[in-house]
Amino acid sequence: MTDDIDSAFEPDDLGEGDALAKKEAMLINSGGDIEADGKRKEHTRDQRFRDWLHYGILALLVFGIIFFIGGAVIYALHLFGPKGYHWLSPEQIEKIETILASVITTGALANYVSRRLK
Repeated sequence: MTDDIDSAFEPDDLGEGDALAKKEAMLINSGGDIEADGKRKEHTRDQRFRDWLHYGILALLVFGIIFFIGGAVIYALHLFGPKGYHWLSPEQIEKIETILASVITTGALANYVSRRLK
C-alpha cells in the first residue's frame, strides 16, 4: 500500500523537459541571467527567420531576372528574325510588350525612390 502512495509522488520521467530544467538550473547556479539568455535565443531565432526570408527573396529575384531576360530574348528574336521565323501571334507580342514595359517601369521607379530615400 505504501508503494502506491510513494509512486504517486514521484515525478514522471520528462525526458527533454528534464534536460531543459537541468540546463536552466545550471544557468541560475552559475549566476547567469535567464532573461538575457532568452533574449539572445529569441534574437537568434529572429535572425534565422530573416536569413531564410532573405534567401527566398533572392531566389524570387533571380527567377524574375531569368524570366525577364528570357522574355526579352524571345521578343528580340521574334522582331529581328526573318519573317519566316516569326512564331508569336499579335496577342502574344502585346502581352510580352506589356510585361516587359511594366517590369522596366517598376525597376526605374524603384531605383528612383530608393535613391531619394537615402
